[in-house]
Amino acid sequence: MNVTKSFFEVYEHEPMETPSSQNLNGRNMIFWHSLTGYQTEDGDILSPATSLEHEFDHSIARVYDTEKFYKRKKAGLKNYTDQEEYRVITGSETKTARANGEISKSKPQTRYSHVNGTFVPVMSPSSNQIRNTKERSSKNEITKGLYNYGN
Repeated sequence: MNVTKSFFEVYEHEPMETPSSQNLNGRNMIFWHSLTGYQTEDGDILSPATSLEHEFDHSIARVYDTEKFYKRKKAGLKNYTDQEEYRVITGSETKTARANGEISKSKPQTRYSHVNGTFVPVMSPSSNQIRNTKERSSKNEITKGLYNYGN
């Protein structure tokens, strides 16, 4: 099997924005913020590192399993946007979150929806501990996430 090398570019975007992976003119680009975690519908918090892995899984599938990737993206699935999100959430995201100690070993998956959580500020890229929203960013602005917004 001849495997072509692919490059993946990671860009940090604004806090509290949805991480994403895209192919723009043949460039595999991932947009992510190192201090933005994700609080699931049942209260578990996934670290930015877990979110980054989630986006890498999409990017790798887009490059190395292109036809099936796009079939899954076109196939809607209640609560999950599409079958590609379900595959990643129930697969690599759950495995990574469990290894990072973000969910219990007995929990079957990280979350049961792709749309019912909220973004939260966390202490570090590998942390699932919520950071006080009154702490200042490097731009000396108050971080305004969805978690406790306005408090």
